[in-house]
Amino acid sequence: MEQDTTVSRVEDFPWGQMAWLMDDAAAESAGFSTARMTVLAGRTAGPHRHPNATEFLLVEKGDLTLRLTDETVPLAKGDTYLIPVASPHEIIAGPEGAQLTIFYNTPRRGYEAATIGS
Repeated sequence: MEQDTTVSRVEDFPWGQMAWLMDDAAAESAGFSTARMTVLAGRTAGPHRHPNATEFLLVEKGDLTLRLTDETVPLAKGDTYLIPVASPHEIIAGPEGAQLTIFYNTPRRGYEAATIGS
């Protein structure tokens, strides 16, 4: 996967990659963090939640399905969505994959596996 010089840290996952654009000291100073998320075609960033963070998604490329506790939201290039703090969610990429820019309202967002539905 591509990496550019504005990336401070990269995390690889079976579903794709998180390339952190602002975290650590810069995020502490700014009061938020941001990452570029790449989800490979047909893959799922499984159910999880951020107990201390609101998450704002901006779809840059491709399309995806955002699955929440009580709704499923299709998103495509240019779409945005605000996920409330601690809300369980998962991201399912479409057939061409998806690239998102994600903003968290905290410099160090927490992450926990979650369950959606029954």
